[in-house]
Amino acid sequence: AHSAQSTEGEPTLFFGYSTLLLAAAAVVLLVRRHPGLVQHGTRRFTAWLAVVLVPLAFVCSLPREVTLLGVAVPMPSHVVGEVLPYWRVYARFGLLVGLGLAILAAIALNVVARTARGRVFAGVAIAVLAFELAPGPSVPTWAADESPPYARWLAEHPGGTVAMYPQAETPNTFLYLMNREYARQRFHGHPLYDLSGGGWTGTRAEAIRILTRNPEDELTPGVLAAQGVRYIVLRHDGYELSGSPVPPLPRDGYRLAARVPK
Repeated sequence: AHSAQSTEGEPTLFFGYSTLLLAAAAVVLLVRRHPGLVQHGTRRFTAWLAVVLVPLAFVCSLPREVTLLGVAVPMPSHVVGEVLPYWRVYARFGLLVGLGLAILAAIALNVVARTARGRVFAGVAIAVLAFELAPGPSVPTWAADESPPYARWLAEHPGGTVAMYPQAETPNTFLYLMNREYARQRFHGHPLYDLSGGGWTGTRAEAIRILTRNPEDELTPGVLAAQGVRYIVLRHDGYELSGSPVPPLPRDGYRLAARVPK
């Protein structure tokens, strides 16, 4: 809350006490040279990689200085901040901590489940883990292997930057639409025109984002063209999610290329 750039939009990640316990069990099995790990080179290498990754990523996720026993100790982010002019949200290294913990927990379950009694324990552990990490109802999802009609159309046409609309006002809807389009980009391969992003206020980038937020504005198509945008996609299902109608576009600013489902 006291930083120059707020990170209130960053989610808090909780990997689960059961995940931590299973990861610790994997470390014990590794140190004790359990045959299920020692006799399998790839599994042993992966386990050691995760053992190194978890503490390293945790240290990298810390702020520039950490006070230990009254002494300010510089962290890796302090060095990075001296070399690079702009570095955002060190805590995002926490994702790598979670990746390492998940790998170790999976290895522990794999080794334990090799006996009948171990399979019972593994089943109970998985049930506890699933209960602990259950996100609750109404989790927005999409089919990760589904190429939507607009993406198939874009894939068959010349390259060019694509601007996706709408830009939803509510954070959850906005993040859902943004993440879905990032995931679907691999189906059409075109660059995306990003209306979000970090940046200080009062900049040219912020002005461009403001001027192109609403595709129905008369200035928008000219600004988009100046930024190299070739296509815009109006997602009807996205407008439904954001609770707003699909806007009429100025005829002298756009040319209709195709209509596809949704």
